[in-house]
Amino acid sequence: MIDPGFTTEAMSSVFSAESRVSTMVQVESMLAATQASCGVIPQVAAADIVAELLGPVGDPDAVLADGWTLGSPVVALLDRLRARLPSESAPWLHYGATSQDIIDTAMMLQVGRANKLIVKVARSVTDRLAEHRIDFGDAASVTRTLMQPAEPHTFAYRIDRWRDPLLNRIAALEAQQRFLQLGGASGDRQVDDVAKQMAAELGLCTRTTWHTDREPIVAMVFRVNQLVQWAAKIAGDLIVLGQPELGEVSMRAGGSTAMAHKRNPIDAIRARAAAAANDGVASIVLRSPTHEFERAAGAWQAEWFAVPLVYQTAAASLYALDAAVQSLTVPPGRRRD
Repeated sequence: MIDPGFTTEAMSSVFSAESRVSTMVQVESMLAATQASCGVIPQVAAADIVAELLGPVGDPDAVLADGWTLGSPVVALLDRLRARLPSESAPWLHYGATSQDIIDTAMMLQVGRANKLIVKVARSVTDRLAEHRIDFGDAASVTRTLMQPAEPHTFAYRIDRWRDPLLNRIAALEAQQRFLQLGGASGDRQVDDVAKQMAAELGLCTRTTWHTDREPIVAMVFRVNQLVQWAAKIAGDLIVLGQPELGEVSMRAGGSTAMAHKRNPIDAIRARAAAAANDGVASIVLRSPTHEFERAAGAWQAEWFAVPLVYQTAAASLYALDAAVQSLTVPPGRRRD
């Protein structure tokens, strides 16, 4: 059970057991349909597979748990799916694929959904900052270097220093490509008509097998992490600027059990805490051991744990920053008439 401060309901749904299993089923169904279209498997078998895979898989948590006994969650999933199929169609399910093809492709589909949530909340932050620039951008604000007061400036200048890098990081995440994985048992399968058509149907790109070349997932995690760390920078600035002795800004505040006078900037605090957690779980992917030979024994499986947490902590951090920015204001006494 993850602390609710380090995720959001929407992002947790994207990476739930039900979502993970249903997305793997989606990949298996698309594989069969595409192979039939390209003449690789019988049309009748593909029709049976697509029809039978429309229904939900019972107890997705058990599918994932059984994977650690049987070898992978795909092994457990296929046992359940083949039991639904006519005996003559069952052998064509998962034809020519390997577990990693299904798991990696499903992860890329989930990442696509997660990116949309991340970008949506990040753009809410930038939109609100643009509004603040209009509403009180002319307010006085002291620049700070080495944490010491430097030159006087305007709040508009400060907002620009926050917003422009955030926009750049959003654009970098949106530009990051997501790839189909279809390398076969030993990762020696080339990009063929099946891969090209399947990728197009799923909204993914194609490239040579990346079973142990983890650049596609490392690059994605890096982009998310960079976005979140900038959110933490903004949140940290807000915490300092909101201190009573400075009084440059005010935000929605939480209370204290011991000191009733305190106005703790809880949203900005949550943004920083979730960003720190994000840095930690991102390091599992960004600084993982080399994936050995044609399929890693441990480093790849660790991604199943880390990537959902990267996105959950990212969503929490940006959601909290958005809440802080939505309530942000500058005291009237600091504004110019």
